[in-house]
Amino acid sequence: MLTQKRIASRSAFTLVESLVVMGIVGSLLILSMTTRQAFSHHSPRAEQAFWHTLNSNWQEAQYAAKYRNQRTSIAFHQHEVVFKSGLKEGQPTKLHQLDYPSTLVGPEHEVDIYADSHADPQRLQFRSKLKNGN
Repeated sequence: MLTQKRIASRSAFTLVESLVVMGIVGSLLILSMTTRQAFSHHSPRAEQAFWHTLNSNWQEAQYAAKYRNQRTSIAFHQHEVVFKSGLKEGQPTKLHQLDYPSTLVGPEHEVDIYADSHADPQRLQFRSKLKNGN
């Protein structure tokens, strides 16, 4: 009877409870590691998101040039891209800034998109610090 009271009054984890807790903690660790990698500035996804956003902004600049008759200037700096549209007299200038991910290095250059939505042919070279160069 004395041993049954000791067993009943013991407050410890059973083996099953310990395994469940370890499984939950392990799952949370794995989830936090994969989430951090997915949204890190050092991941390929950050570069993919940058290129997608740059493409969308470029198309918007072409649309503004063609249908609103607004010249757009796109300045590529070392760590950012700056879009300036509405570059006609009497029109307000709209600025949009797009920062490079930390894995990408861009050129120092400026491109103009004219009212007929074309830009002069140019070669801009970007360097990726990722191992596979994605």
